[in-house]
Amino acid sequence: MAKRFQVEVLETGVKAIVELLESDAPRTCAALWQILKGGYQVNAVHARWSGPEVAALVPPEARAGVDATSIGIENATTYPARGDVCWMHRPAGMYRFMKEEAWDVAFIYDDECRFYIPSGMVSLNVWGKIVEGLEEFATECSRVCHGERKTLRLSSISE
Repeated sequence: MAKRFQVEVLETGVKAIVELLESDAPRTCAALWQILKGGYQVNAVHARWSGPEVAALVPPEARAGVDATSIGIENATTYPARGDVCWMHRPAGMYRFMKEEAWDVAFIYDDECRFYIPSGMVSLNVWGKIVEGLEEFATECSRVCHGERKTLRLSSISE
């Protein structure tokens, strides 16, 4: 059985189950699985330019022992599908308007998403797929787009 993790919206208890795509993105899955085993909690951030995307940025304390630079590009896309879970590492200073390092875990909750930032299109690694709870999770994500604050907790649920 494939490894799975859950993302829970703490304010409502809504949960989505994600299955890892280990054969398509083995380095991304291995690195992020280390983070998910410890789990983390963060405020949801809605994409400004990409469309129906909510990010759960990995906080620095959750990254211990994981080298983002060893992952590279794999199974990457600019146009993700509904239910895709994607990842991108942005080193500090990569873009003029983004001074700090960021590790994006992006949940695509509807169609018509494209990864776009002010400097242009970017690609993210697709490393998971939401296999349960997408409808309810999508509703919560759309509320983030409309200004509601949501806290996400990500944690592994299988080995």
